[in-house]
Amino acid sequence: MTTHTLPQGLDRDLSEEELEDLEDVLSMTDFEIAMDLPTLEGFFTAIAISPSLVMPSEWLGWVWDMEEGQTKPEFESQDEASSAMNLIMRYYNSLVRQFMTDPEGFEPLYVTEGDWTVYSWCEGFILGTQFGESDWADAMSVHPEYFTPLMLLLEASESNASEEDDLREQEFCTTELLPAILKIHAYFKTHGPQRTPGIREEDFHFAHGPTPPRVRTTPKVGRNDPCPCGSGKKYKKCCGANGPTLH
Repeated sequence: MTTHTLPQGLDRDLSEEELEDLEDVLSMTDFEIAMDLPTLEGFFTAIAISPSLVMPSEWLGWVWDMEEGQTKPEFESQDEASSAMNLIMRYYNSLVRQFMTDPEGFEPLYVTEGDWTVYSWCEGFILGTQFGESDWADAMSVHPEYFTPLMLLLEASESNASEEDDLREQEFCTTELLPAILKIHAYFKTHGPQRTPGIREEDFHFAHGPTPPRVRTTPKVGRNDPCPCGSGKKYKKCCGANGPTLH
């Protein structure tokens, strides 16, 4: 199948400022069910390395609603909706390109950004494996050891480990998790159905479709806002830094 050039602008990686803008976009819905930035990266990583083509229309709902993939965000205007979709699609495209061109150069947020925990990243990755389930099931049955770091870290996120144990888990993930992800990627390249090289225009045209804004009726709570628990810290560095519950 013929590949096409990306629509103008969607082939650019996000700047640091735009990553912060994307973080704000992700806080538009109930922060307990919407993805945060590392969760989104883990989610997109699983989709990017999967041999099954997953259309944006299939995964977009899960970005806002990790429980059922149904909740839609509220935008102030059509321009705000379009801007949000542009950031999301560019981030998705950048991860697809990364694994197509330089998987060894991938640096996940849990390594490069100290404010984020690896547990959110793992939860997002596991959520991304719901697409093309048979491919993932085959990989897990052939190489269960590739998925061991993911499983151990998810189990740790649900435990009441001490701070010392938590730090040990974080250290473990930086040495074991990323190599395991790269092994899964390599396995799919040689054993799974082969996706068409390059990024096709129809893979991301959804970003240019109409996204009707919804009028906001309640105050927006962002991850950089004070934590609702009253600690005085930002949500992402307080309750939001704890391991998530895997649904």
